[in-house]
Amino acid sequence: MTTVYEQINNMERVVFVAGTKYKFEFFLYDENSVALDASAATLVWRLAIYGQPQNTVLEKNGTFIAANEMNVNLAASDTPSLSGNYIQQAEIVDGNGNEFVPGQGIVTIVPKIADI
Repeated sequence: MTTVYEQINNMERVVFVAGTKYKFEFFLYDENSVALDASAATLVWRLAIYGQPQNTVLEKNGTFIAANEMNVNLAASDTPSLSGNYIQQAEIVDGNGNEFVPGQGIVTIVPKIADI
């Protein structure tokens, strides 16, 4: 059985270990596959519990690397207590204040093995 969340996840699934650094890279294109100049925009990346979009557990600002490339860098200190399945969304606000959420995807965070 496919859930509504699985049907709308158009971003590649991400898996990483809790309490480690991780970099999300986003490349922005318009509907005609032309690089989108979003250099005047802002970007907020959010992580919510899978199936519970009202329960945001992490929010980070994105950094534009080029006109159509944006990164979100997670520090090891952002995720040490997280494990399980989450949904990620990036919200872009253009220079005119228009908001866009171009997609979402599943993030799986696995627990880090404890030190002896």
